[in-house]
Amino acid sequence: MIIIKKVKTIMLLLVVVLSTHMYAQKEIIKSSMFVRVYNLDGKKINKGHVTFVGDTILGLKRHGNIIQINVREIGTIKTKRSAGHNLLIGTTAGAAAGAILGVVTVNATNDLFGNWFYHTESDGLVGGAMFGAVAGACNGGITAFLKHSNTYIINGDLEKWQVLKDD
Repeated sequence: MIIIKKVKTIMLLLVVVLSTHMYAQKEIIKSSMFVRVYNLDGKKINKGHVTFVGDTILGLKRHGNIIQINVREIGTIKTKRSAGHNLLIGTTAGAAAGAILGVVTVNATNDLFGNWFYHTESDGLVGGAMFGAVAGACNGGITAFLKHSNTYIINGDLEKWQVLKDD
């Protein structure tokens, strides 16, 4: 009876974690798209969500502040977040879920891991977190590979900016 209750708890946690991940994949509206802006030398000068696109200015919102960037300073614009962001989120979520599952399953006698794998709750916490972090990092790496971000080369050229702006 206890094992069935723990399995139900684990399944509920998995459903909650997976459903929030699916919600995070919702398509972003173009006007609030996350972009990274690089200068003419290739150095990142800012990042944030697009608030407006003017004739010569790009407006970004970051931490509640509106940042205006002159087109003449923009070398390239990359959409979406970097691959490291996906790895960090995947690792963190996997470690948290693994830690919870490790603690919950430590005292089950006929469970997946049984008492031979984890002896105490702290063992379950650490072991589950490590296993979950590796699994989450793999998941983050796969999503980073499949996210299809775009790169727009502006190089301070107003004609290239107008083409991008009209899209």
